[in-house]
Amino acid sequence: MRRLLFLVILCLLALPTACDFPSPSAKGGKDGDAAVREDFKQWLRDAIKEDPAMIMDVLAANNETVFHIVDEGFRVAQGKALMAQRLAQLEQGAMPRLGGGRPSMGPDNATITVVEFSDFQCPYCSQAARTLELLQLKYADNMRVFFKHMPLSSHEHAQTAAAFFEAAALQDEAKAWELYHRYFQGQDRIKDGGVEWLLEQAREVGLDVDTLNQDASSTKVLTRIKEDVEDAQRFGLQGTPSFIINGVTVSGALSLEEFSELVEFVLQNDPRLQAKQ
Repeated sequence: MRRLLFLVILCLLALPTACDFPSPSAKGGKDGDAAVREDFKQWLRDAIKEDPAMIMDVLAANNETVFHIVDEGFRVAQGKALMAQRLAQLEQGAMPRLGGGRPSMGPDNATITVVEFSDFQCPYCSQAARTLELLQLKYADNMRVFFKHMPLSSHEHAQTAAAFFEAAALQDEAKAWELYHRYFQGQDRIKDGGVEWLLEQAREVGLDVDTLNQDASSTKVLTRIKEDVEDAQRFGLQGTPSFIINGVTVSGALSLEEFSELVEFVLQNDPRLQAKQ
């Protein structure tokens, strides 16, 4: 009896519309199926009411199976909630501030805009930067990337590196991106080399270091970094790296596959893109 009860419970949990047990009195078709299901639901209620301890015994004896069913249900519910959240974000299409000549990579008419919030001393940001390069190669004609700053107070030279990048962009945007790659690729040397190492990289890519130093402490550059941090807070971003893709927020060093899936989701569901088709 208890084994039968367990099977019925699993059936109701996992396949609530597919557990059709034949009944001599049941009518054919959908109405009959619904009647059968209601009969078994009532039977289950009566059985538990008669012996409440029965269900606890069954669950205790089969706790691993029940755990897997509940865990799978939780993942499905979580996935649906995330999907709904991302669809709502696409509908709103809110993006951080990108004006004022912000440096970017990719075509101006790109359908996908990726805004990266990062910290030059964050190891996960370095990993994400490499993945983002591959993503750009994959969506070369459809993606534009903006780099915004979220320097963490725990990283001694992150603020300075951010200021040097923005100052470099005022001189030569292409050289600023070259500096970006050098900072991330040589990230393990920033801690020991400090400001001197950061400046040496700027010198090697052909930037005027004296002008760079001057611009890095200018109101324009410092305000830009301050606004980046404010944007991150406005979007509820808690750490680095974080990304906003056509309004959809995501955090962490995602794999290329995960990034690609998110880009495809945006391409298929962004209402502004659908309207252009």
